[in-house]
Amino acid sequence: MKKVFLLIALLVLGQVNAYGAEGASAAAEEAAEESVYDMPVYDGETDEFFKNSAFVGDSIMLGYKNYCLSKDDGFMGNPLFLASGSFSLWQAVSPVSSDSLHPLYQGEKTLVEDAVVKSGSEKVFICLGTNDLG
Repeated sequence: MKKVFLLIALLVLGQVNAYGAEGASAAAEEAAEESVYDMPVYDGETDEFFKNSAFVGDSIMLGYKNYCLSKDDGFMGNPLFLASGSFSLWQAVSPVSSDSLHPLYQGEKTLVEDAVVKSGSEKVFICLGTNDLG
């Protein structure tokens, strides 16, 4: 039983595959090298895809917002960010108050769904729930 568990654990960790323990590492390295070189060059289509989008989230999304703002104007189509540190799913469905963590839209705390409608965003990407764990 212990051998089966160890084999399963090694398979999960990627240490053993059809090539054996040594072959797994070599195959993984080869696949990683190929994928790096086969990646398409940025061609600006990403900007068009994310145009008129809203990104909703917590501090993780704030980090992404800061990353996007550090790039050239028009990067990712200049999406709307509705993010607030420690924002959670629970808070997203709670009423807006002076001490709530709702993100700002046009300088005011606003329910996310109201901000999305007012902004006219066509796509919404959500990164919430991390603060609800544990």
